[in-house]
Amino acid sequence: MSLLIEKRDEKSLFAAGRRPAAVVVNVREDCSCTEMERALMRLRSAKDYTIAVTDTTAAGAERIARKCRQAGLPAIINCGRHLLKIERSPNMAIVTPAIARGDEPALLIENGNAKEYLAVIGYQNYYAEPQAVSDAGKKYFELLRIADIRDDIKAVEPLVREAETVCFDMRSVRRSDYPVNDDANPNGLYSEEACTIARYIGFSFKLKSLYIYGMEKKMPAVCYRLIAETIFHTCEAMLCNICEDPSDRAQKERFEQKIVTFPNGASHITFLNSPQTGRWWMEISDSHNKLTQYIPCSLSDYNTACNGDVPLRWLFFYQKYIIL
Repeated sequence: MSLLIEKRDEKSLFAAGRRPAAVVVNVREDCSCTEMERALMRLRSAKDYTIAVTDTTAAGAERIARKCRQAGLPAIINCGRHLLKIERSPNMAIVTPAIARGDEPALLIENGNAKEYLAVIGYQNYYAEPQAVSDAGKKYFELLRIADIRDDIKAVEPLVREAETVCFDMRSVRRSDYPVNDDANPNGLYSEEACTIARYIGFSFKLKSLYIYGMEKKMPAVCYRLIAETIFHTCEAMLCNICEDPSDRAQKERFEQKIVTFPNGASHITFLNSPQTGRWWMEISDSHNKLTQYIPCSLSDYNTACNGDVPLRWLFFYQKYIIL
């Protein structure tokens, strides 16, 4: 049993009987990924699966990504230095070190609306435009600073659990672990944290596209190796993932329901827990429209409620879905 890397042209990506676990798309004019492919071939897995790798143009990358979505195949696109112009989805996440006017995270915030979901993960506060941060808050987009990740990296998992499209700026990783160029950031994610986040991304049962950017045409070998490991951890998580959806009545028996009543006795929050995967959700009900939302959360949110406090995450989504 092993990981098999197959170089394919676009026509053979979707050939009958040769379905890969994922498709890696390299944008040839913006990145040279021969070293990355070699690094990927050196990795070993306890599972038997194939990753198809293809090279194309920037225009071709989005065409292939669209075909992958239609075929139910996750696409991992190596964009090069900058994020490609992508099709916006209603549930997105971006891993980035900065939120500056005119760059990709700021544009995603600016062009989004409160009905969508967007999580900005791993940014450093001193590289963030205050106005962009304020706009994100007004639109009820989630923001997770690198300091919060350092305190508890598990805080990332609920934010990407239902992500359809994820954008990962490799410059989120500190320069000592990802020396892409002399302009790299001295502070940032550790390489191990980047791989852990990639694994959480792979656990999203809705994941359709992962866009990796923040690369140069010529980089030290360690940079290509880290990109290869990021792809590897995403694919490994995809293969061992268990699809769990609390809103699916057919899956009702999978979850344990835990109702936390607050000291005043007049209010409560219902949590759902999966004993199999350790995932948590909390219910937010709209009695007027007879709708119930299941919000990904963590054990710490449940513990906060048990201590008599309303979790900030519950309040955040109650405002987003009920008050707005």
